[in-house]
Amino acid sequence: MNELYIKATQNTPRIHLNAEKEIFEISGASFSEDVTNTYELVTEWIDENIPKFEGVLTCKFHFNVINSFSHKKIFNFLIKLNNLAKVGKKISIEWVHDIDDEDIMEMGEDLNELIDLPFSIKSKSY
Repeated sequence: MNELYIKATQNTPRIHLNAEKEIFEISGASFSEDVTNTYELVTEWIDENIPKFEGVLTCKFHFNVINSFSHKKIFNFLIKLNNLAKVGKKISIEWVHDIDDEDIMEMGEDLNELIDLPFSIKSKSY
């Protein structure tokens, strides 16, 4: 299975996806309008790898900044993952927010209400 690794920039998140090692992590800042190409690679990776995946995948999201455009893309990932779980894939979501970031926490709570995947929300202190 393919691995996808994209280094973070000032405006785009670090992305590390590797189904063989059961890694799905997107973290950092996501507020560039130019993140379309980056997130398209994630969509392609999900489409190519998760249907063949046989393990247990915890998808970890940890943003310190996220704009509405990125939020929509993340929601689209969650819909895809939710649909794959409906056909038997073992997928859960871990939404991490900085301990003092109520906006990111509430975003996770809202997303949790919209999908049927096991969903945990964790706070992280520094």
